[in-house]
Amino acid sequence: MWKRCFLLSVLSLAFVARLFCGEPAPDFTLYTTDGQKIELSDLRGRIIVIVFLDHRSSQSILTARAMETRLWRANFQNRMIYLFGILVGASQADAAGFKDAIGLTYPILFDTNGDVWNRYKISDRTPLSVIIGRNGTLEYIKDGFNANEIIQKVNELQSSNIYFTTWWKIKELFRKNN
Repeated sequence: MWKRCFLLSVLSLAFVARLFCGEPAPDFTLYTTDGQKIELSDLRGRIIVIVFLDHRSSQSILTARAMETRLWRANFQNRMIYLFGILVGASQADAAGFKDAIGLTYPILFDTNGDVWNRYKISDRTPLSVIIGRNGTLEYIKDGFNANEIIQKVNELQSSNIYFTTWWKIKELFRKNN
């Protein structure tokens, strides 16, 4: 009986620890391969796309290349979208080698101890794709990498913000005229 209760309590803790869309994204501080400090809380007000990768995995190499061509160069580079690859368990040297070997131009962060990974992961597999909205909430979290889904979600987030901003400006104009 006690074994079943213990198992149920462990399962309920695992369920409670899982992140869900609409919740605040766990804050973190990591560094880029060139030593720049990135704090998630400093990026509030922007849409952030994060993909957790394993620097030793061939799947992560393919994903990082797709991030470069499908997301960064084709869609996000000239817009106010932040894109980061986070290498789980990598040192700064590992991350720099990964970035240089593939020829990536977007920032690569390294999570040496896996602390950030442990706050976000929903399974033990990489890649893990995450989108954080302008208000700091988790808007998308999914095992794997699907460039089309990420682009669609980012476009939805941008268009909803444009609609809200436009509506707000119109409301303010009418208020000033009265």
